[in-house]
Order: sequence, then C-alpha cells, then structure tokens
Amino acid sequence: MLVVDDFTFFRELIAGKVRQLRAVQQIFEAEDGLEAVAKAEELRPDLILLDIGLPNLNGIEAAKLIRRCSPNSKIIFVSQESSPEVVRRAFEVAGDGYVVKVDIGRDLVASIKTVLSGRKFLGPRFAGHNFFENTDETHRHEMLVYSDDLAFFDGFTQFVGRRLMGGKAVVVLATEQHRNGLLSRLQQFGVDIGSVLNQRRYVALDAAETLKGVLVNGVPDEELFSRKTAELILGVAEGAKVETDRIAACGECAPLLRGEASIQLERMWNKAIRQYNVEVFCGYSLQCMEVLGSETSQRISAEHSALISA
Repeated sequence: MLVVDDFTFFRELIAGKVRQLRAVQQIFEAEDGLEAVAKAEELRPDLILLDIGLPNLNGIEAAKLIRRCSPNSKIIFVSQESSPEVVRRAFEVAGDGYVVKVDIGRDLVASIKTVLSGRKFLGPRFAGHNFFENTDETHRHEMLVYSDDLAFFDGFTQFVGRRLMGGKAVVVLATEQHRNGLLSRLQQFGVDIGSVLNQRRYVALDAAETLKGVLVNGVPDEELFSRKTAELILGVAEGAKVETDRIAACGECAPLLRGEASIQLERMWNKAIRQYNVEVFCGYSLQCMEVLGSETSQRISAEHSALISA
C-alpha cells in the first residue's frame, strides 16, 4: 500500500489505521504528487491512499498518470475536500473510493476492505449523489449499510430527494415505519410531495407484500421477478411519463430474506438494471449483516457496485 499526503501527521494517522488490516503487508509513503507517480510506477502497489491537495502535482492529476504506469492499482482519495464536484471528478479520472479526512476514523478501514474486494466506496455524507451517472450500468446498484434508523433516513432521504428534485421517478419498497418516516423527511428536504404524487413520480410500496409476489417456497423465482419488475418499472414509466433510465428503485426487500435467497434477489436486480437502465439503492442494517455472517455479507456486497457505510 502507498500512502500519499504532504503532512506527516496524516500519513502516520492513516498508516496506523491501515495496520489494523491483516491483508496489508507493506506500507510505503510519498509526500507529493510527483513522488507518488514515481513510487507507483516502481512499486505497483495494490492500493494507493491519495490526498488531492498535494504540492508539485495535485492528486487528481497524479491519479491520471498513475493509471497509465500502474493500471491495476486501486485508488482511494483521502482528502479534506467534500465538494460534490471534486468527488465526482475524482471518480471520473481514477477513483475507486473517496474518504473525507474528518471521517477517517469511521470510513477508512471500511473503504479499504470495500475497494480491495472490487467495489466502489462512498461515505454516508454522499449518499444522495450519483457520482456514477456517466459510467456503465454496473455502477448503478448501490448498497447502504446503516447503523440505526437515523442513518437509514439520512441515506434514503438524500438518495430519493435528489432524484425527485432532479425530475426522476422513484419507487420505494420499505416497511410502513420507514415509508412514513421517509415521507416526512422528504418534505423537510424540500421535495414538493403533492406535486411528485400528482405527477406519479413517487411510488411507495410495502417491501414484504411486494416480495411475496416474486417468491416460490420462500425463494425468489426469476420468471416471477422478471414479470413483476416489468409491470412495476414500465407502469411507473407510463404513469410518470419518463423513460426507464429516469427511474430509481430503492428499498429493503432482500434483507427480509436470508443467505442465498438474498444473493439471488440482488442478482435479479442486476439483470433488471441492465435491461431497463434503472438505478437501484438497497438498505441493509448493520445488525442484519452481522446476523448473516461475514461470508454471506461479503457475497451480498459483491453484487453491488458501491458501498455506503452510515
């Protein structure tokens, strides 16, 4: 691993956090962008933790060069910058993850595990932003792992609210408690609920009842899922007068299942994403992930393109 920051304090702080991970065998350091590029070319590290505000060559420009000389290196930007425009640019040029420095204690280890497993990582402060809008469909299936209901509402309000305010249609598949709580928070967020309901751009359904319609003996049935998903997505598109790529679906159906059934459902959603070019945003409680166990949780996470930890 290569840690790049012009402040010794942050390099030592980050290195200390990284040493908690058994998978990390060697840690190298660089102080500026040019040195980062040179060491990346020499060492070909598995992972680079890269600041943006670097002397001589900023982190964004350094990442572009690193992509050429060490294309297999994963890059997580670790920066004090929290502007959505900067984060979007970081992902456009090379980023596999983004951690704001004030969130290092909460997000750094999770970001490393996520990126090394082949997925993107975003902190919860960016839950409502779509930084992958101009990338392929594999980057349109995000997963929120939330610690409590407050974190659930924060993440879902950002995701749903920004899409509704951007003119998209949204389908929410959630429990009654979460549907009611989300609606009030969307109003506080600035969404004109009356307007989006009249335009049929906001559809809220019960997760358990919806799930029943695609199960056979407690397991998702691909034919049923395909038919019900087509009815739902095409029905929303017709009612809201939008193309399917202007639809986002979010909810908590898969966590109601267990083990292999959850994984199968997520795979079916991946097929729907490719077919209809929709966005999908899934919420899993931290408690649910702990019950599922490490191996199953990792397999579920692997079906998603990006992980948001809240």
